[in-house]
Amino acid sequence: MSLVKHVNATFDGKKVRFELRRDRIESFERRLRWSASERDIQMGASAFAAMRRFHLGAWTAADVEQTLAFAGETQTAQQRQVEVMERRFGPTALSDRANAVATPLKALPGIERDGHAAYASLAETVLRSALLGITEAEADFDNYAPADEAA
Repeated sequence: MSLVKHVNATFDGKKVRFELRRDRIESFERRLRWSASERDIQMGASAFAAMRRFHLGAWTAADVEQTLAFAGETQTAQQRQVEVMERRFGPTALSDRANAVATPLKALPGIERDGHAAYASLAETVLRSALLGITEAEADFDNYAPADEAA
């Protein structure tokens, strides 16, 4: 059984690939610590702790937004520029700073219309895929797909 590190999600009829790349996890965790509550800090304010919050139903709107923003396929202009520089020259002093800038939420259509709860399970799956890997079958997310009647 082969595991994948991404999730293909359907937003407004379009496929979007979410992948929290390993090189962005540290920046993602730093962002989590900036906005963390005391309880989150006690859990570690890590990507794994965020995944646990989703699993326990203790997630926040910020958890959903930050997870999807860091894992979204869109990049800011600064992130694209740094990525080009890294390919050419290797890691730079700007790398971490650029990765700390999350993708704007407006790049994720549907979240304002449908609400954060509709995408909490997607955010959990994105984190699980990045940290543990998921099967190909788990890698497809469509919030509006009919429930499997065989289940």
